[in-house]
Amino acid sequence: MTTSSNEDPVGDDLSEEDLGGPIIDRRTTIQLLGAVGLGSLAGCSADSDTPTGTEAPGGTETEGGSTTEDESTPEATDTPPGSNRLGGRLKAGWKDSQAENLDPAFSGGSANLQLGANLYNGLLMVDESLRLQGDLATDWSVSNGGRTLTFQLHEGVTFHDDWEGVNGNEFTPEDFRYSLRRTREEESTYKSNYNPIRPLDEGGVEVVDDTTLRINMEFPFAPMLVFLTRTYGRGAVIQCKGAVEELGEDFKASPVGTGAFKVAQNNQGGMLKLDAHENYFKTDSDGNQLPYLDGIDVSFLPESSTLANALIAGDVHFINSVPQSQVPTLAPSERVAIDAAPGGNWFTFQFTLNNEPLSSLKFRQGVNMLVDREAFINRAILGYGRVAKGPIAPAMGRYGRANAEKTNADLQTYDPERGRQFIQDAGYGDLLDSDDPAFTVNVTTTWANGLRMGRVLRQLLAAEGLTIEVNQLPVSTFWDRWEKRDYDAQISSSSGDADPDQSLYPYWRKKSEGGVWNMTYYGEGVGETLHADQVHQMLASQRETTELEERAEMIYEIEDMIMEDATHIFLYHQDDMVARANNVMGYPNIAFVNRFETVWMEGN
Repeated sequence: MTTSSNEDPVGDDLSEEDLGGPIIDRRTTIQLLGAVGLGSLAGCSADSDTPTGTEAPGGTETEGGSTTEDESTPEATDTPPGSNRLGGRLKAGWKDSQAENLDPAFSGGSANLQLGANLYNGLLMVDESLRLQGDLATDWSVSNGGRTLTFQLHEGVTFHDDWEGVNGNEFTPEDFRYSLRRTREEESTYKSNYNPIRPLDEGGVEVVDDTTLRINMEFPFAPMLVFLTRTYGRGAVIQCKGAVEELGEDFKASPVGTGAFKVAQNNQGGMLKLDAHENYFKTDSDGNQLPYLDGIDVSFLPESSTLANALIAGDVHFINSVPQSQVPTLAPSERVAIDAAPGGNWFTFQFTLNNEPLSSLKFRQGVNMLVDREAFINRAILGYGRVAKGPIAPAMGRYGRANAEKTNADLQTYDPERGRQFIQDAGYGDLLDSDDPAFTVNVTTTWANGLRMGRVLRQLLAAEGLTIEVNQLPVSTFWDRWEKRDYDAQISSSSGDADPDQSLYPYWRKKSEGGVWNMTYYGEGVGETLHADQVHQMLASQRETTELEERAEMIYEIEDMIMEDATHIFLYHQDDMVARANNVMGYPNIAFVNRFETVWMEGN
């Protein structure tokens, strides 16, 4: 099994030539991914008899990307199947209840974002060898001290079917400007990623000609190249203006892009059928039309054992997320391969600060010290995770410090005697060794292992003398209460983050000023905190800091302050794991990216 290294392979200084196209080499791409956080995207593939996260028998772990730096390193598209293997429909099982919102500007769920990678294109993409390369762009250059990005674009790119963009069925630079405008002006969740770009009506995006566009930024921001990729970019993929305007709300279920697949049918909560885009502009190195598949039939299977059993039985060929509880079931199967890559994520239980006793800082800190995270990981997710002390994952390159290096790691460390003392000092000693619940934790029916996680937390706290209640809610009720902040504590996570900013800014900025997922009341004058105002300010400042080491120090300080304010019980980080039938070939194993345009089925 191969794993990847968090070491930054080159120095901080990236020249304009380094950042130009048509391909940014692996080393520079890792530097960029390290700048935005994801320094460890290279994945590993576990043999069918080797559980993910373990060493293969008789083998040793090696540094990820053991291929050479040769620019011609083969990719999935460079080793196409023979013509007798083209076609067929991939049956995919998705760990979710439905694809309710596939609109990239406003989609928040990981399943929606992953599926969207097959419906849309960005200007750029990250390939399997961790090289930044063109997607809709054929080449690009960086100038004006890093403030200007100029892209040359593919010709003959069309929207699905006969839908028309700004200037007809063919994609033009105007469609990029339209898509970015939607993200920037319609309060998209991802708009803050593109704040460095000048206002669009003041030269932020210039249409030079039919195949050239220019992006002008207020200040140099090398990570912008990553935010212009498919999946990690999210808010900068190309959407079809005609479809947005004609379909209205229905665009969420049946969106239109330029991607390798198009939506043929979306029965909410049932089947999502994607058909190949017959006029897709990409071919493989032998000139074969992509995608290879005729289509993808996605079944939504939120129950973990059902998902795993469907793959083993051959009812599906691929599952997008392997629940940790099912790894022992899947790993021994000769029909199955498990692919894993370090993920930019965190998993927690988050508090609201508006009700006692959780309004008390000392109480929240005490609860954190009552939780044995290693025991939690072993019981709740069967050991398939890394202890989290703070939100920044180990996969985030230079930003992913060892827990021992974090200033306030002791406040996230199992120390029941100290934790009980904190709770007593907070004035809530009467809640210790009592049958009365101190607070209620909400979980949802569709969250992988959610109920199990809640129950394990309850057991661990009960062993230290604190009683809590666990409430499993239907998914609609769960999210309704989350949005209204009508809860004591809820299971929470962030995943697929390509930058530490994405793990921090939406959750700890004030809700009215960019904290779109701040459902704890942090920074709003509710509950006791020490650092909320400073965190709010520094989250804005780190976005404008171009010196990488300086930014890293700011991220460290922000994370330390968040840990001390104890708005969450940080539990674990985990690898992104997918599983596939052994005859599913050509799958590019990149964290959080489920891209199927180069996938083919052996023996189809």
